[in-house]
Amino acid sequence: MIRIEDLSYNFPDGTRGLKKINLEIERGEFLGIVGRNGSGKSTLVRHLNGLLKPTEGKVYVKGMDTADPSKLLEIRQTVSMVFQNPYTQFVGTTLEEDVAFGPENLALSPEEIRERVDRALEVVGLENYKNHSPKTLSGGQSQCAAIASALAMKSECIVFDEISSMLDSRSREQVREILRKLRGKARTIVYVTHRLEEVLYADRILVMDRGQIVREGNPKTVFKAPELGEFGLELPPIVELLNSLEAGGLALEWARLASIENLAEDIWESRWKI
Repeated sequence: MIRIEDLSYNFPDGTRGLKKINLEIERGEFLGIVGRNGSGKSTLVRHLNGLLKPTEGKVYVKGMDTADPSKLLEIRQTVSMVFQNPYTQFVGTTLEEDVAFGPENLALSPEEIRERVDRALEVVGLENYKNHSPKTLSGGQSQCAAIASALAMKSECIVFDEISSMLDSRSREQVREILRKLRGKARTIVYVTHRLEEVLYADRILVMDRGQIVREGNPKTVFKAPELGEFGLELPPIVELLNSLEAGGLALEWARLASIENLAEDIWESRWKI
């Protein structure tokens, strides 16, 4: 769906932000991108819908060159972005108006717009807040509202750029639950974070450092890389627990890590093997 060829990017001051990135993102894939602050994660994903233009190389979205101004509108309808500060994205006086803003610009019928807005708010659990001002929502609710706006566009790909960085633990879990619902819904998800626990259920993870992709693979492969600490990353406690159990002879299904309840159930059922 998205193809990146030899992408390099220089900031206006001449600093190198990305160095020779080559990447393909498949339709329906959940791709996690992790790395310390300043590693190039956000710079990379802002090339996916043309917010940034390559200094060198090419980025293609469904075959469309992001450097082609005539394709930019279609590219941005295909790839939506949700940023870490949802308050900068609100444009309506009510939540319903805000979520409807994008679809209204697509010249859809009022009935189609209403259906999209209602469905998006239902997915994020805000259907009872549609007449509220976005400014009255909590931090977690505000981020869910921003997600609803992206869902209402029915974009084929949604990029989430550090959306949990301003949230408390309860709100982060709320957002993660929404992402679990979206996974496998024929929609491509690109999720940027420095919290490894947030990409436990990704199909593939990229580790970035100093503007380059330094590791790539499924979660199990990436989380077992001994040099993660060198890239400013810490293993989630649940992964450390799993590694300890495996070292003790108890092998559990890695995919079950996405749910604490599932993992606890597996440990209980396997207790006689420990």
